[in-house]
Amino acid sequence: VSEDGCGHGFFEYLLAGTQLRPFYPMFPVGKRVQWRFTSRFEFDSNSQIRVHQLRFGLGPREAPNAAQFEGLAACASMLATTPGGSRLLQDALEMDPCGYKVYFVNPLRSHVWTVSQSPHGNHVLQKLISSLPAEEVQFAIDAFRGRAVEAAQGQMESRVLERVLEQCPANQTA
Repeated sequence: VSEDGCGHGFFEYLLAGTQLRPFYPMFPVGKRVQWRFTSRFEFDSNSQIRVHQLRFGLGPREAPNAAQFEGLAACASMLATTPGGSRLLQDALEMDPCGYKVYFVNPLRSHVWTVSQSPHGNHVLQKLISSLPAEEVQFAIDAFRGRAVEAAQGQMESRVLERVLEQCPANQTA
């Protein structure tokens, strides 16, 4: 309990298993995965919940595996535009030691413009673009082709365009 009489706490759940039939696209069929759910809450002085946050994350202290990246990639365009989904994808990109981040390229390819306009999705694209070799960033260059001026004037799109220009040589973006 804090000085203002409010309390707080959290629960963390670890789930591991294998999906036997296709039900949730984020969970690959026939491949074992582990996920973490964290529930954080705060109570007011009347013991009523005033804040509740549920965060879905990768397994504890381990790098994501190929099956997790396949599952995340299947839902990448949808997850990228939500606060929790964006954070989940960014966490996966930061923890990837094996080069699985390229799994996100194809699912995002036809959604770059829309995702770049999202206050959450633009962060995913920035992190993805910054972490890929220049030749893998062509999907973003193609999405901005003919729209670079519009992107440069957009509050969020300009950030993604900036990462493209930083990551790629001038002859690739011309």
